[in-house]
Amino acid sequence: MEEAPLEKKKTPSISACWTGMQDELELLDMRIGLAMPGFGLKTITVIAYLFAWTVAALALHWERSYGWAGFELFLLLCVVFVYSSPSVKQSLRPIQKALLPYTRDPPRWAKATFATLVLGAHLAVISVLRTNTWQSWVPVLGLAMLAGGCVLGSTHRSAISVGTVSTGFALQFWFGVLVTRTDAGSWALSYVSCLMTTLLKYAGLGAAFVFGDDLLAFFAFSVLPIILYFSAIISLLAYLGALQVVFKYGGAALANFLAVSEVEGIVTVANVFLSMTEAPLLLTPLLPGLSRSQLFVVMTGGFASVAGSTLGAYISFGADPSQLLSASIMSAPAALAVAKMLVPETGSAKDAADEAAADAARAEAAQLARRQRVHARLAAKRQGRPTGSPPRDSYTFSGLRYTVPNAAAAAVADTAIAPPMAQSRDRKQAADEQGEAPTASEQGEASGVREVSRGGEGVTGGIELPPSTDANAVDALSAGALTGVGICASVLAVLVVFVSVVALLNDLFRWWFAMIGVEGVTFELFLGYVFTPLAYMMGVDASECLTVGKLIGVKIVQNEFVGYFQLGELIAAGGLSERAQTIATYALCGFGNLGSMGIMVGCLSGMVPRIRTAVTRDVFRALLAGNIACFSTACVASAILADAGSEAPSQYECPCFKSECPAP
Repeated sequence: MEEAPLEKKKTPSISACWTGMQDELELLDMRIGLAMPGFGLKTITVIAYLFAWTVAALALHWERSYGWAGFELFLLLCVVFVYSSPSVKQSLRPIQKALLPYTRDPPRWAKATFATLVLGAHLAVISVLRTNTWQSWVPVLGLAMLAGGCVLGSTHRSAISVGTVSTGFALQFWFGVLVTRTDAGSWALSYVSCLMTTLLKYAGLGAAFVFGDDLLAFFAFSVLPIILYFSAIISLLAYLGALQVVFKYGGAALANFLAVSEVEGIVTVANVFLSMTEAPLLLTPLLPGLSRSQLFVVMTGGFASVAGSTLGAYISFGADPSQLLSASIMSAPAALAVAKMLVPETGSAKDAADEAAADAARAEAAQLARRQRVHARLAAKRQGRPTGSPPRDSYTFSGLRYTVPNAAAAAVADTAIAPPMAQSRDRKQAADEQGEAPTASEQGEASGVREVSRGGEGVTGGIELPPSTDANAVDALSAGALTGVGICASVLAVLVVFVSVVALLNDLFRWWFAMIGVEGVTFELFLGYVFTPLAYMMGVDASECLTVGKLIGVKIVQNEFVGYFQLGELIAAGGLSERAQTIATYALCGFGNLGSMGIMVGCLSGMVPRIRTAVTRDVFRALLAGNIACFSTACVASAILADAGSEAPSQYECPCFKSECPAP
């Protein structure tokens, strides 16, 4: 009996093996994503490679790599904080419930006592950091005056959240103390500044290759290429998703600290890196549903900060990079605090556009009622009636019959009183019955923006930021460079126009005052005298207040580019003390100038035409708020600066601050 031949096992093909391996990797990626949301197999692989590289670098080149290892440790701690925050909050729930009866509605004396203790603690820290002379307390008084002015100019003083405002200023204060008066914070900030200066040197290599060394002495060929370079770097970081992670989790953490909406936290953090026209693009679908206070925060954050792509230009003028970085970060919580004082959240169910329409209707109704009272008094005098008698429906003036618009005023008042959101709900119901799509405002309401007026649970947030639309890293660099071309063109055009106009105004002022016997008065000198009191309240020495006041006036009337350019000339010529240089650097770090108002209105109105009226109503107030945030940062920095001759905290000795910067 013959044995049956054995069947040969089929050897799987290479394509089948590759397909099976891809399936296993995809399954592993899904498991990692379920265990750690936001992470995947690629992310874990990159982290593992980076960890191995760091260990090898520390073993071989400790002095060159320990700074980078510290930065990686900081990022790791941030990730641990993000993923442990919900569980930590859950474990603290029993303590919160136990303390709830005592914290829900504390008596007024308890609130006053707590506020006094907190304020006293901060003043004690300042007295320890500075010598107890009356000059050291001038910037503290200046900060108090700025805050008091915001309260007086508030739209709803009774609705100001003391907790949000005080927490915002406290974050600003303690971050300033960390980076300017502690060894670890000062060292870390100087190390990051060294990295930025290193990137700045590489931009000069590209400019020298294109234009040649001879043309680099001119502004357009030395400074504007830096904007192109930094814009491309930021675009690459956005393509890699690094900026979105920072915006989402950093914004959610800030929202939790300050008890504001996540939208406000995200856009405030984004303004530290992006320009005032780029940051709102992250939240374009949510803009129609923002309240007036939330939209005001968006505008104030843009005016109170500068873009990462322009920091390199300011550094090239001579500004200290560590001071620019700390000013950008310190102004973020201050912008939120100032915005929440000037336009606090009132809990209204209307969005910004509806609030603007209702306010316009109320103003029209008040104007008609005022006109009615005036005509009633005139008619009463002409007809011999007492002025306090009831008004009539019509009166006769010089043979002409005039009808007082009682019905029109009543109709306008009814329109103002009727909530516009009820009309939008009726439109939405009718659209649902007819199968039509909801409007932009209704989409904003459906997105949940109006429901989030306080910080949510945890810091992971519920808002998903849009990813980059670039195809690959090369496309991201190219798109960033092209975006930088537009920024360079805008900067170049604005500088040419404003420098020329200011020169014209200087000659006009000089001629005008010379005709009455006063010589040497220019437009810049006039601005200096206007802002001299502000410079003094920020802690500038009296002999230098006029010079710093000129810089502040130039920054507001022209832009911060001209301000930093003139500051660089003063630094090179030795025209300012080190303390005045620092205060001016902090005060100028923001886009708050008159030209930026038009840019802000055009940007937000172009994205959402419906909110144009709401934007134009508050844009000047937002400009003031942005500048107040910058000035408050200068006051805080001045209050905690080390006295002349005292020992400064240790810093990283960066070779890039010297004339020659070696490659890393």
